[in-house]
Amino acid sequence: MRKILISVEGQTEEEFVKSILGKYLRQKHTIYVEPVILKTKRVGNQTHRGGLSKYSKVKKDIQNLLKDSNATLITTMYDVYQLPSDFPEYNTMPQGTPQQQVVHLTEAFEADINNPRFKAYFSLHEFEALLFSDPEKIVEAFPDQQNKLSGLQKIIRNFETPEDINHDQPPAKRLEGLFTEYKKTIHGYYISDEIGIKTMLQHCPHFAAWVRFLTTHSSIE
Repeated sequence: MRKILISVEGQTEEEFVKSILGKYLRQKHTIYVEPVILKTKRVGNQTHRGGLSKYSKVKKDIQNLLKDSNATLITTMYDVYQLPSDFPEYNTMPQGTPQQQVVHLTEAFEADINNPRFKAYFSLHEFEALLFSDPEKIVEAFPDQQNKLSGLQKIIRNFETPEDINHDQPPAKRLEGLFTEYKKTIHGYYISDEIGIKTMLQHCPHFAAWVRFLTTHSSIE
C-alpha cells in the first residue's frame, strides 16, 4: 500500500483527509493517507499546530516530511485565500483567473521545495468551497433554518463551480453570513461527511484534479 503525507492547516482539514479523503483513497485505490497539521511555533517542550504563518515554517515542515522515505508522495492542502505573502513568487502573481494564479503559486512552491516527491495543492479559494457542492446538506446541519436554502442556491448560481466562489466574499464568510453559528471546526467536517467525496469530486474540478493525481502517481519520476 502506498503512503502519502498531506500537510494541512488545521483540525478540520486533518479530519477531512483522515476520514473522508483517506477512506476513499484506501478503499478505491489502496493508498494510505496521513494528514499532518502544520507546526506554528514551539514554546518550551510544547509544539503548537494549526494555521499558515511564515513560509519559512511551512518549508521546514515540508522538508521534515520529505525525510520519511516510506512516503511515495508529500502534498499539501492549504487555502489560497489569505495565503501568507512571503510564499514563493506571491508578489509576482499575474493578473488572470484564480485558477491561473493558483497554477503560478503551485509551480513556484514546487520549484522552491525542489523535490520530485513533492506536489503542492492549494484549495480554491478555501476548504469551505467543497461544502457548496450540496447546499441541502449545509442547511440540514442547522435545524429550523430550511428557509436559508434559497440563499445558498442563489450564491451557487452566480458561479460556474463552488470553487469559483471568490475572494470578494469567500465561502466561509458567505456561510457565516447566512448561519451565524457556523464554525469550521464544528460544522466543516460534519457537512463534508454528509455530502460525501463523490459529490465534491463531481462539482469541484480543481479538487478532483488533485485527487486524480494522487490516485495515478504511485511515485514521481
